[in-house]
Amino acid sequence: MTHAAWAPRILFVAGMLLALASLRAEDKPEVFDVVLLAQGDSIIQTIKAVREATPGLGLKDAMDLVKGAPKTVKTGASKADGEKLLKAFDALHAKAEMRDAGGKVVATTTVEPDLPGKFDLILKSFKEENKVFVVRIAKDATGLGLDECKKLVESAPVTVKSGLDYASAQRFKRLLEANQAVVEVKESAN
Repeated sequence: MTHAAWAPRILFVAGMLLALASLRAEDKPEVFDVVLLAQGDSIIQTIKAVREATPGLGLKDAMDLVKGAPKTVKTGASKADGEKLLKAFDALHAKAEMRDAGGKVVATTTVEPDLPGKFDLILKSFKEENKVFVVRIAKDATGLGLDECKKLVESAPVTVKSGLDYASAQRFKRLLEANQAVVEVKESAN
């Protein structure tokens, strides 16, 4: 056979190889990294979410990862797995983002705006069976002693703490509501 007879066959094979290469590039699954930027309302729940997302990661390593944020929690995750982890972090009010292979941020958790001013945290009511948890949260918010916080909580409806920044007020509100308390955050009158 002459070179002229081989040319169409060579072009055909080259075209097939190019088509196959482009198909393989399209079939290549996208992978993402999930980066924890800041822990959520509860460090314990954030650690649990990290451990669920990274099987085999020990408790101490997960705790170090959460406390050392920003840190990459998961590498090479599928889009569905990355979005699932972001959703878990979002529920905990942890700040996180999902990045593509090039490092570009493709999704983030929802971040509440930090409103200017000072806010009051008002406990309207709570369920008696959750009193211990409500007292502990009030203690964290106020810095008061345990007995003082118990009396404060028992006098609901009451302003638990005045002069909080918006983010702190919302964080304590979420914690109290998670323990079936009825809470209101309103701008301080001062």
